[in-house]
This record gives sequence, structure tokens and C-alpha cells, in this order.
Amino acid sequence: MQQFAQPLFISIRGMTPRPAIPADIPASIKLTNWRKFVVDKIQSRYDKSTIQGITSQTRFEVDIVFMLTPAEFAKDLDNLAKALLASLFRENYQIKGKGIGAALFDVDDVNVVKLTLEKRQVSNQMDEGADITVIWK
Repeated sequence: MQQFAQPLFISIRGMTPRPAIPADIPASIKLTNWRKFVVDKIQSRYDKSTIQGITSQTRFEVDIVFMLTPAEFAKDLDNLAKALLASLFRENYQIKGKGIGAALFDVDDVNVVKLTLEKRQVSNQMDEGADITVIWK
């Protein structure tokens, strides 16, 4: 596992990003699977216990680039971000995921003071995912 250095760059590929507000039961299952996929990918690469100095006063800047096929490109960017942030940070009242969150940070995502979002088209599903950059102070 890697040690943490800032900025922290995380690349997740191989699954379609899912929005935080699922339309039905099958979409809810896909959201849960996406969040578990994100947490597993992150935790297989990084050990969050090696992060030092994160408190309720820590402020984060997060940059997310979602990679989506043309068939998935119409998804709301803000809802995609909510699901991903709820996976990186401790879950809050907005998204309940059966303990899926806090892959990296045991603080609420209200500590994110700057959030930059982007969508890019990719040609196949194996290239779908997200690139995440996180800075904290």
C-alpha cells in the first residue's frame, strides 16, 4: 500500500459511476455496487490509518473527473459527485449506504470547501470510472 502524499490522486476504472439518487430498486442496487467498488479500489491501494492530522477542522479540496460512455453521459454531475463523496468520506444523513463510506476520511464531506466536477466521454465500459484528486489542510 502507498503512503499518503498531497495531492492524493485516485483513479478508478472498470465500472459505470452511479448517481446518489436512484430511480428504482435496480438502480439502488447498482449504486450500492458502485460505492462498494469505489471503497474496495481505494482501500486496496491506500491504508487510511496512515493519514495523520485529519480532524473535524480539516478542510478538503476535491477534483473529480467522471469517465462515462455516451449511453451514460446524461447523468447529473452533482448526483454522481454525492455518491462518490459519500464513499470517500463518512456517511451523513443525505446518503445511507449500510456503512459503505469513509474509504479514506473519517470526517463528514461538509468539510469539502472546494469541489470541481467534470464529465468526459470514453468509448467503452472498461474505461468508465472516475479520477479523483484530494488536497487537505
